[in-house]
Amino acid sequence: MERDDHCFVCVDRAEIADMEYYLRDRRHRKEYEIMVPTLQKAIAFKQAELTAERLFRDLLERKLNEATPEAPVTRTRSNA
Repeated sequence: MERDDHCFVCVDRAEIADMEYYLRDRRHRKEYEIMVPTLQKAIAFKQAELTAERLFRDLLERKLNEATPEAPVTRTRSNA
């Protein structure tokens, strides 16, 4: 957060797709226009986090699938 930020987003619970929806929603944008910079920062943070964690997630998925081949792990939208 920056000193001049007027809003915040709980990035641990927010989904990129949901935040992008609010950035695209032109009908109601006037109601939360002040949040646009915060949403943009939160999206960038979440994308960087996913990139940084990708190798670990790949390793974890591979190890889980090796340990339980009868019940393979598949990724969902929120953990891709």
